[in-house]
Amino acid sequence: MEIRPNASQSLTIGQYVAQRRASANYLAESLPGYGAHVLASQQLTGQRSVSVAYYRTAPVRWVGESSTVPGQQRVDVRLEQGFALGKTRGSVALTGQALNGRQTEFRSSQWLPRRGWLSLELEY
Repeated sequence: MEIRPNASQSLTIGQYVAQRRASANYLAESLPGYGAHVLASQQLTGQRSVSVAYYRTAPVRWVGESSTVPGQQRVDVRLEQGFALGKTRGSVALTGQALNGRQTEFRSSQWLPRRGWLSLELEY
């Protein structure tokens, strides 16, 4: 669902709840029972924008694994500045991922660290 309070703001909300049924428990547990996300975006003055995303998932035990990966909560932020140089348009963005701390990925021994990157987009 997307809500647009005005032309410069948007709020996107998504969620699912799964009925985990399978012939074996290990199959049922391999699907998170729920997940949700919220994405808030704001256009600022001077071709600037900011977006904040929040994600949440239930615990899951992957097929073939003995341990359960705990439920996850993650926060990402993106700041973008648009520009024009003659006929070339573009933007520079700074993105931060997992700002609330590292996240378990697939196995309890695999991690998605807190990280950030700078990106450049050009349209010519």
